[in-house]
Amino acid sequence: MEPGRTRAAGKLKIGGNWKPNTESLHIRFDSLEQLLVSEEAAQDIEAELPRPTDHDYTRKNPTTACEPRRPQRFALYSSSSGSILEGTSFIELGLAGQDLRHFFSQGRKNAWWLDVQNPSEKTVRQLSSAFGIHHLTVEDIVTGECGEKIEGFPFYYFTCVRSFHVVQTGSHFEYEPYNIYVVVFDEGALSFTFTQSEHSTHVRDRIELLKDYLSISSDWIFYALLDDIIDSFAPSITLIERQVNEIDDQVYTTRADDMQAFLRTIEDARRRVLSLIRLLSGKTNILRTFGNHHSEESEASEDAEEKPTETDLQRYKSPGEDIRLYIDDVQDHVTTMMSSLSQFEGLLSRSQNNYLAQLSIDNLAGVYRLNDFLGKMAVLTSVLSLLNFICNLFGQNVNGGVSFYTNNTYLPFALIVSGEAVLAAVLFYLVRRSRWFSTAPSAH
Repeated sequence: MEPGRTRAAGKLKIGGNWKPNTESLHIRFDSLEQLLVSEEAAQDIEAELPRPTDHDYTRKNPTTACEPRRPQRFALYSSSSGSILEGTSFIELGLAGQDLRHFFSQGRKNAWWLDVQNPSEKTVRQLSSAFGIHHLTVEDIVTGECGEKIEGFPFYYFTCVRSFHVVQTGSHFEYEPYNIYVVVFDEGALSFTFTQSEHSTHVRDRIELLKDYLSISSDWIFYALLDDIIDSFAPSITLIERQVNEIDDQVYTTRADDMQAFLRTIEDARRRVLSLIRLLSGKTNILRTFGNHHSEESEASEDAEEKPTETDLQRYKSPGEDIRLYIDDVQDHVTTMMSSLSQFEGLLSRSQNNYLAQLSIDNLAGVYRLNDFLGKMAVLTSVLSLLNFICNLFGQNVNGGVSFYTNNTYLPFALIVSGEAVLAAVLFYLVRRSRWFSTAPSAH
């Protein structure tokens, strides 16, 4: 554990010489203004530079998660202005020449949310410096920490939530995970994503629809992000459910020629189910910690000696303020999805075992049929060999001392053939009676 960092009462407490030492957010607006100035200067320099040609580009392996492969994307929601600003850079939000304190007001009643997609490492560090984010949080964001977690710091909590993109390769589907980092203050939220993500857009659309009916807070913004991420699992789970039902119906009807393709289909389905389970399992711990955080806040407010004001009561009654109700709803969704995925895994495992058992029975029946055929051929060969010996015995070219030689009749021939037929019948009867071979069992 880092020096000066201790755990107490289930929360992370950070000590040492880290600044700021206050328990509330203190935004360094001069750092935000410097970010605007640096981006404006960078745009001027870029406009003066000649356009590069194709041979000017070289391949470069990224060393951190912050080296963007796509253009950056900024989006700012501020309840003070009541608008949502979007742009490919911080300066394109239209904040140059305006009072930033109006957009980043410090108060729970006027929440704000700055979302950044594909940020550079420099942008992450500049914003972290402006909002006083601890260097451990910055390190997790810059290095691409992939473990889902929620950590408490003096005046904010930091969360890492995993979502996924559906990547189709031919007829196969794969889930490509990516991380969403959210820093939640009492006054607002700051989120980073190092890929194109539709979750932020969905939440902004949701805010635009509900801002006149709900009390939008930073906690509600994080809940909305988490809820949209979990809802994105629903289409994939529905698709898997349909495929599992098809596999269950085809277990006893698939032809032997399609064995490899059918087994590959089952394995692909099981791999997707396990991938979704891994992606969804970490949400349970985040929701539990998030719910405990609000339960502690609720208990602290109930134990307070001072009487709540009319404004506090109105805010408490406002829809969207009691986040615990929303958290319980999301937890129910996660529980239902995890239960469904566990059932799908069990059905796929059973279908695979049943299909392999069916293949074993078919193979065993084939072995029995082969053994039965070989046994019959062995008996037939033995009988024919004996009859051939008799024919060879009576077919010798001799004329002395042999009965019936002087008689010009077919009686000897008839006796020999009849004797062979009787001998063959007796041999087949003895073989049948001694059960040297039996009929092979059916495959079904």
